[in-house]
Amino acid sequence: MINLIKNRDYYGLSILMLLVVLIGYQEMVSPAIGIFILVVITEGLFLKRLKFEFNKFTLLFVVLFVLYLIGLIWSEHREIGWKLLEYKMAFFIFPVLFLFPKRTSNASDFLSGIVWGCLILSLRFLAVDLFQNVDLTYYEISRQYIHLHPTYAAIYFTIGIVYLIEGKISNRNPWKWCYGIPLIILFSIMILASTSLAGILYFAFVIAFFIAYFIKITFHKIVFWVYLLLIPIVLIIGVSKISFLKYDLEMIGVVKSDISQGKQFLLEKHKANESGTIERVMMWYISTEIIVENPLGVGTGDIDFYLLDKCKKYDLKLLYELNLNPHNQYLQIGIDLGFLGIIYLIGMLGALIMKSIRSADIFLFLTVLSLLFNSLFESVLQRQSGIVFYSLIICLLLVYRSTTTNAKLPNVN
Repeated sequence: MINLIKNRDYYGLSILMLLVVLIGYQEMVSPAIGIFILVVITEGLFLKRLKFEFNKFTLLFVVLFVLYLIGLIWSEHREIGWKLLEYKMAFFIFPVLFLFPKRTSNASDFLSGIVWGCLILSLRFLAVDLFQNVDLTYYEISRQYIHLHPTYAAIYFTIGIVYLIEGKISNRNPWKWCYGIPLIILFSIMILASTSLAGILYFAFVIAFFIAYFIKITFHKIVFWVYLLLIPIVLIIGVSKISFLKYDLEMIGVVKSDISQGKQFLLEKHKANESGTIERVMMWYISTEIIVENPLGVGTGDIDFYLLDKCKKYDLKLLYELNLNPHNQYLQIGIDLGFLGIIYLIGMLGALIMKSIRSADIFLFLTVLSLLFNSLFESVLQRQSGIVFYSLIICLLLVYRSTTTNAKLPNVN
């Protein structure tokens, strides 16, 4: 940050501010995006400091936006569809803006906004806990006071940890370990406090990944392979010992047992169950049924009407009142755009994963993997919390990091 101020790098400062606001105080994200756009226009059109550089990978998001735009053609509620497209404008805005990068800006300086944003978010949680005189869990604080779904908070903190650890590996992180280690501990506590099963599982994977990395470069190959064989067992046992996750794990066991007796049995038995885990599975069932009935999708903007109709069909009054989305991004895009949408999303994420591996970019790899994994349990590209975050971070890494990083993915050959 200090370097950006010294160099009067307003382009870098606008990105840093956008990252800080996006993670730490999302209520102000729209003005922050507006400021970034104005800076790009000023630097590019008037000061001529930006040069066009084609990037086929960032444009994958533009294609995704265009697919949703095409989905309006057969939508029966286009006014809603247009509103949804406004939320997804980040898929178009960031890839286009980053076709004109400023190479004189130091990426490590403005990417540190991820850490500052996570630190501010942590302080907001702690401030509510200490000064609001409320007897609430961090899950409830996240929903009621910060207006951020706990899973997204866990995602942000995990990416913050990735930035701190990977930055030291690649020698791109300006944060010294005397600051980095306490921050990693703080962010880890916040992830556990979120009580998000998906968030905690991915956090555990990230920690296991970096341990594997250090074992690979430090010890004999045999130690590395023994670790890989043991880590799934350790993770399963470790997660099962976390007390506040026991209920979710018990519900997974219940669902596993009931699924064997068929969809109708599951929906009828649990139609009044308030377990988030079971509600997800029920939404997955009815979402899959909608996709099978509408292989080309129902059109952008119509998904809620089809889901509510299915809830009526199966007399799922609780789900009808909650008006939930599928809680799965692959099913969400499948209902909107059909099997083509699912294929494109999986193909896009696969292409980005392959890009990260070819570039040996751990940061990009773990960020895209976070999107791929969390899409199994949340419709992460339906909320601004996910749309803006993932499109911005991934585009930044593709443009400023993935072609020059010194980090190396573990070589298991």
